[in-house]
Amino acid sequence: MDRQNAGEARLPLSSVSFMGKRRVWFGISGVFLLIGVISLLFQGLNLGVDFTGGSVLELNYEEPVAVADVEGVLAAFEETSGAQVQSMGASEAPTIRIRARDFPPGDSRDAMYAGLRDLGAFEISLLDEVSPAIGRELTRAGLLAVGVAILGMVTYITFRFEYRFAVCAIAALIHDSVITLGLFSLLQMEINGAFIAAVLTIVGYSVNDTIVIFDRIRENIRYRKRGEGLALTVDRSIRQTLMRSLATSLTTFLAVGSLWAFGGATIRNFTAALLFGVVIGTYSSIFLASPLWMAWQDWRPAKMISRA
Repeated sequence: MDRQNAGEARLPLSSVSFMGKRRVWFGISGVFLLIGVISLLFQGLNLGVDFTGGSVLELNYEEPVAVADVEGVLAAFEETSGAQVQSMGASEAPTIRIRARDFPPGDSRDAMYAGLRDLGAFEISLLDEVSPAIGRELTRAGLLAVGVAILGMVTYITFRFEYRFAVCAIAALIHDSVITLGLFSLLQMEINGAFIAAVLTIVGYSVNDTIVIFDRIRENIRYRKRGEGLALTVDRSIRQTLMRSLATSLTTFLAVGSLWAFGGATIRNFTAALLFGVVIGTYSSIFLASPLWMAWQDWRPAKMISRA
């Protein structure tokens, strides 16, 4: 332990009292949660066809193409009349994204492609067609997957530690998920099936980091010096795991950031969710989960705290 304590002074944030400033951390989280919830209430989520049903077509043109010209071509077909057309990517090689309730079948579709090709040469990078029934099923399956994952984590953490650790860890996970959803709502980034995979990845990543800190807290409580306050023990535990948390998060952020920068438009929203989750999950593991547990301990009678 002496070697660990000697190393704490060299770590980032080594002079911060994590427990002493927990109201600051709660306030920061509260602000972001409030912004996210307000955006969710007033703007809602930009759900993709995976959830709502419909069709999405992405065309990579070699030359710039005006959105109005694409809308003019689509207006000639009943199925694509009123379709949402969006220009994405760099101006010298634009990607046109078309979202419609359906695309015309057979020869009519060939005619639609011919009209779009009259605007310039392109390659189809994405064609996604989902019925509303499949969209509803995917929504149910996604919510079930997240619910089962959270239930499994609560059971494991309760068995491995105690229920207070489990509740605080799940509160941190809800915090991460709501803020991530709020950011997607605020920026109106599309949410598709891959987003569910991103949320599950964020949940697993965040709870793993939280458990490492909780494990060190439990170990240090068991062997803490006589007269050492619980807040000091928790602070020491966070400092001892801080370098691991920051190093893991930084390497993950760099890897996912590379995918976001060079992986193309198809996976950009997925990788953006992971980037948000890495940053938010690291924050909640260090600044939220343990302070929540500490606050809960402060509400308990002094006799019970002394037995912790």
